[in-house]
Amino acid sequence: MRFALISLAFAGARAGTLQLRGPTSGIEFGAGRDQAVVTATCKNYEARVSWMTLGTQEVHIDEINATINNIVHLENVAITCAGAGLTTPCVPGVEDELRPAMFYCNYDGGFANVSYGPYNALRSADTFQGQVVGMYVTLECPPPLRADVFSIINPNMAHRETVTLSVVHAGTVLGYQGPAGANTIEYVGLPGPATPPPPPSPPNPPMMPGGQSNCSDVKAMGHTESGRYNIMPRGRDNSKISGSVVRTVYCDMSTDPPGQSIFVLPTGTHVPSSNSFPSKVCTMTYSVDDMDNTMMGPDLAGLVQHYGSTEFWHPSWTKASRTIAPTTSGTGWTRTNTNLWTLYPDIMPDNPTGSNSYASMQASFRYGKPVPFPYAGTPNGIMVFFTTENIYFKIDDTNYAFAYPTGFSTYCKGYTDSTYNWAIYITDGVSSVGIYRRNNNFCAEVLDFDWAADTYTAAMITRRAGVSVPTWPTQMYDTEEDFMGGDLLWTVAGKPSYLALNQFKLGTSIEDPFTVTQTDTFSCPGSCSTQHGLDLFWHVDSDGYLWMADWGHDNGGFFNCGNDNQLGMGKSSVKLAAGVPEGSIFAAGQA
Repeated sequence: MRFALISLAFAGARAGTLQLRGPTSGIEFGAGRDQAVVTATCKNYEARVSWMTLGTQEVHIDEINATINNIVHLENVAITCAGAGLTTPCVPGVEDELRPAMFYCNYDGGFANVSYGPYNALRSADTFQGQVVGMYVTLECPPPLRADVFSIINPNMAHRETVTLSVVHAGTVLGYQGPAGANTIEYVGLPGPATPPPPPSPPNPPMMPGGQSNCSDVKAMGHTESGRYNIMPRGRDNSKISGSVVRTVYCDMSTDPPGQSIFVLPTGTHVPSSNSFPSKVCTMTYSVDDMDNTMMGPDLAGLVQHYGSTEFWHPSWTKASRTIAPTTSGTGWTRTNTNLWTLYPDIMPDNPTGSNSYASMQASFRYGKPVPFPYAGTPNGIMVFFTTENIYFKIDDTNYAFAYPTGFSTYCKGYTDSTYNWAIYITDGVSSVGIYRRNNNFCAEVLDFDWAADTYTAAMITRRAGVSVPTWPTQMYDTEEDFMGGDLLWTVAGKPSYLALNQFKLGTSIEDPFTVTQTDTFSCPGSCSTQHGLDLFWHVDSDGYLWMADWGHDNGGFFNCGNDNQLGMGKSSVKLAAGVPEGSIFAAGQA
């Protein structure tokens, strides 16, 4: 017990001074019938928490260890319960074994709380040279269980949530006097906000028979935020032989119709760091002059043709495995000298003449332009061929050949009469392709494929009206020997990506490919004013990252590799859109 010091001084009968010293002291004035009474008292210090051993912990949600207790240090708690009532915080002795425990450990997650207990406080001696100089009073609080953590934090949780520990005795919360934040636990690795269910389909008009097969379907459901969505390009009709495959794509809802892409820019730029390509590799060494016959296949594997020609049917292709992530300069692969029909037997259309001889294929497909759609909804993607007469593709072991839609420009039909890149094909990898020609016979066309159609007829291919010839980039980087007769471009975050003026650029849409919306300047690893054309997309590795590639032309090519005898490549920051739980449709932003 501490006592207050009271000093009274009076000057005559009229004035006086009262001094009261001592923490938590009190004064009461009372009056009897014939006299005034002054009473001074001081109260015991209130029990409180002085500090905790948990500190500001950071705990991964998958690493919760329920066996390590948090130690809470208490002060102003009596070290014995002898003579103390149940509402008095104290430490019971062995003689108090029947006294009920009164301390509780309370964890507050901001949304709800959970209590563990009751527990007894513990005492331990502080000794110096064999003498007891003081006593510690502590309380051991077990950490909350995993299930309890999820029950007390906000259901719309972030990836990091804070839980606060407090001590309750006999219904009273003990005050906390320790360092700020040292009574909290930070839980990380949480799954993030709960996914809201998709809105119900409006009764009129009904959903498409195949479900949400593209970004336009998703936008029609009321989703207007650009981001990643799960779609089923072939619809929900599992009667199709190859089934209905869920694909995660990026939808650019800023345009109408929305732009689609199988790629995003997680770091906001094409190049991974320091505006360069730190993992540049020169590989696949052999001699061929001025070749630019590289492309990314329908399975996202890198393809290289070992033949300087504008004829893609030639049996001189090598395919890089998706497991390859080259890191050592000078490594290479053996030339396989294989045709695309051998590499992709299930999706390469059969020769319309019925013969698979090279002479027959040369006559039928010689100047056809293969455009890949990896996320068309089939397990191995789809390869569509644009020839001067028809559009060809093969799905579920069935060959399809359709005439171009009415009004389609003749100059955009599988055109090539030059080894230079006068044609431009832009694929979103899902269901749309832009076809442009930039020499004297200009043309501009965009086609959409309805892979979710119940039956495949010419009606599944629609032509967008009103597509105008664009203003071409300042630098086109002409090539000399390219089987595409030009450039095969891909969309990223729903917008066409291309290389010009020593910069990677994003256009506006597949209908307006060269009106720039983003420019990424970088340090060129070789000669940027070379013969690589506008396109460098080549290969996606097993981690989902895009590798860019270019053949070493007269000046070593884009990656400054061998003169006319090496393939140069480098890992970019472009990555496949991923991360949305399968079967859901919701905006998730760029990851």
